Amino acid sequence: MHYSTAEDNFNQNTLEGYNICIKELGKAEQSLGETNAKIMDLKTRAYAQLVFQANWLTGAYILDTCLKKFFSLASPQSYPEEKYIQMLKLQSDIQDYKNTLNKEDSILYTQDYTIYSDTYALFYIHREKMRPALPILFLPTPDTKVTKHMISDTLHSLFDDGKVNYYAIPIKVSNKGGYLYWAFKSNDNLVGSWYMAFKDKEEQKSAISNQAIGFFESFRHDKKNTKIVIQNSVIPLKPNTEYYIWFTSSKKAPLETSRSLPILYSIYLTDSPKDN
Repeated sequence: MHYSTAEDNFNQNTLEGYNICIKELGKAEQSLGETNAKIMDLKTRAYAQLVFQANWLTGAYILDTCLKKFFSLASPQSYPEEKYIQMLKLQSDIQDYKNTLNKEDSILYTQDYTIYSDTYALFYIHREKMRPALPILFLPTPDTKVTKHMISDTLHSLFDDGKVNYYAIPIKVSNKGGYLYWAFKSNDNLVGSWYMAFKDKEEQKSAISNQAIGFFESFRHDKKNTKIVIQNSVIPLKPNTEYYIWFTSSKKAPLETSRSLPILYSIYLTDSPKDN
């Protein structure tokens, strides 16, 4: 069902159709619990149209990774000959496209992001734009300080995907690790989603392999100010390690007016994954 819907939208030959196609293929993968060559064939061609037609440079790494994934799953012996030749032609077209990129943009093709999420790979590509990491204070016993002493800040978009802007707060753990205990407040109409990750790609890769990237399970609102979100990590942060908390703008907010995100926040480490 999802694949058929994806194919129908791809055949509309519109940018919106290609985006819907990719979303439906993602649903198909979730239903199957894995991907396959047929899905990666259509997904690669959809991303190719977005990159080539809309000149969507940020999506170029996804296109390259999808193509690599396809060829890891398909071979001339196991895949329909005509379709395999079509993908070889696309591979040649992508190489021609790479040759037109300047040095700054060519970084999109210098890494293999196959095992990472699209969001993580995009942040990794743009990591040099991040501000220096904020040292985290240790708070042995969590208390109301997390909502009383908040930093006023403005986050600036590191990149966008054509639909939402992405921001980051880089943080650094000292020589004593612990559980993240933090709070933030921003305009409800500007914030979309948020999460966190390791800044170092190898650290993130190791965490993915060990299924240790589920930093958060839930969040709550402050009882006195319901616009303040409070959250505790369920996984302890490692000593002497850099992470970043990332945000997206709301899909309701126009890209141009959400390039900056006013925000209040406070970030601590504690001994416990639960606050008092």
